[in-house]
Amino acid sequence: MKKQKIYEYNNINYIEARNSLASYLKKEIAKLIKRKDYDKIMIVCIGTSKVIFDSYGPIVGSILSRALFPFDVRVYGTIEKPINGLNIESFILKNASEFNKNLVIAVDSMFSKYETNKSIYVSNRGLKPGSALGKSFPTIGEFSIGGIVSNYSDPIVDNIDDILDMCNITCDALFMALKSDIMYEQVDTECYKRVVENNKRLYLGNSKYKA
Repeated sequence: MKKQKIYEYNNINYIEARNSLASYLKKEIAKLIKRKDYDKIMIVCIGTSKVIFDSYGPIVGSILSRALFPFDVRVYGTIEKPINGLNIESFILKNASEFNKNLVIAVDSMFSKYETNKSIYVSNRGLKPGSALGKSFPTIGEFSIGGIVSNYSDPIVDNIDDILDMCNITCDALFMALKSDIMYEQVDTECYKRVVENNKRLYLGNSKYKA
């Protein structure tokens, strides 16, 4: 049965939402691990930093890649090495055997006409990258986390500070759920903000970087 949760937050309830999200992630991931003897956890972060509303996944991946987890957690998809529409099919083919024996958590920006922008969506199902844009890629993951950047009625989230807010709460919650030895407060988010803003200018100035 499909289960999903939506976490809305603001400056007032950030800690409450983060703790609630971390508790839910910890419980659901534990259930999945108990059901099957996975070798490790793979966190696949999808998107490109060249488009602000699609940078949620690679920023989360870049932050998580610096964490020291107490067991084998592999992170794929960062600002430097993104997984996006240009390479996602080859990535899936290359890692098909790994997907079969490991718990795969997919992270991506999402469009949802039912939810509030800048909410965090969590589901015990995988996700289909690019489906909101009419693209047809294979489903990734047994568990998914999405940063909602459009509900089709409000303006699309195109402010890097808003994206970073979603990344902050997602990474904080994952660190807590997976008992990382590094907490997010030790990561300089300004560096990711500068990279994304620079990449946006590069993307707008050179069409060959479209993803």
